[in-house]
Amino acid sequence: MRGSWGLAILVCFVLVDLTWNSAVNYMERTTEPGFPRQVKTNDPGVKKAAKFAVYEYNNRSNDIFVFKILDIDKAMIQVVKGLKYMLNARVGRTVCQKNEHYKLKKCEFQTDKTLKKTLNCYFEIWIVSWLNMVKVPVVACQD
Repeated sequence: MRGSWGLAILVCFVLVDLTWNSAVNYMERTTEPGFPRQVKTNDPGVKKAAKFAVYEYNNRSNDIFVFKILDIDKAMIQVVKGLKYMLNARVGRTVCQKNEHYKLKKCEFQTDKTLKKTLNCYFEIWIVSWLNMVKVPVVACQD
């Protein structure tokens, strides 16, 4: 009789452990509303959000040159009314000037030592696709 109680307790611990691990794995795989989670920096949604962020940075900046993303260090996503992306990225000054027509893809980074500039930035991008709305409420960059 004692052996069966021990076996029953062991089975309960195993079931609780399996259930807990499944719940943890579920949380890692899904994006629950209100809970930010880390995503890969090469995710297509992250890249799209980064384009909106750098566009907004260029609109707010007084620099005569256009900046573009050098790399994304960290990306998080949060389901709210739409998707909110939080990005830590580095942007660099390009050779393209704001007063001329340019395609950001074709703008090379500055190589001249006096003009070369890199900034560390934190962006928050809110995308509500069904309303065709994109807002970049947070643009914080520093040398």
